Amino acid sequence: MADENNALTALIEAGADAQANMYDVELEFADWNATVRAEGFDIPSVEAPTYTNKYHGVGYDRVKTEQTFERKFSMTFRMDAKYGLYQAFTSLLAWHVDPNTGGVANANIDKVGTVTVRTINSAVVAAGDSDGNAYSVKGIESYDNSSKTGIKKDNGMEWKFKGCFVTKVDMPKFKTDGADLVTFSVDFHFGDVEYPGVRGKQHFNCEVKI
Repeated sequence: MADENNALTALIEAGADAQANMYDVELEFADWNATVRAEGFDIPSVEAPTYTNKYHGVGYDRVKTEQTFERKFSMTFRMDAKYGLYQAFTSLLAWHVDPNTGGVANANIDKVGTVTVRTINSAVVAAGDSDGNAYSVKGIESYDNSSKTGIKKDNGMEWKFKGCFVTKVDMPKFKTDGADLVTFSVDFHFGDVEYPGVRGKQHFNCEVKI
């Protein structure tokens, strides 16, 4: 029983788990800025390619002096009732290709922006006193009492994609047999990227509890 209690205590003291839906997306372009909640997003992975160095019949893998990853990603957004977000993205696409006029352009290199994906370190407090104050619960330290929401937006990890431009905006899909939310996807290409934990040759020191 003592071992089980120790294991449970260790699990509780390890803290809250990261939640897949706790993130924000910040868009910064020349014509407009917005913070939106994307329906889904897969962060492009970076891979260190290798080659095999053989000598006297023995092979040893070493890292190549190159990076291989696609500098593009796709995001899915929930459509607002006025289709404002959709119109904003089609306006960004029109800087490069305009389906209404048939015009195309590759000279608008200044019409790029930055897309930042930022996680939210948060804990939801299930109960509090009559004044809205949170009870003291061990392991839950991210509580914003001023907002009375139970969630503190304590920014954590951040991925910043620079030099972004829109290459495709999916058309909305409609149907008459349901009232599902309308979503649409947007394809981006980017130039530079800042991944969390990596700053040149320097890496953050972190303590991980499991």
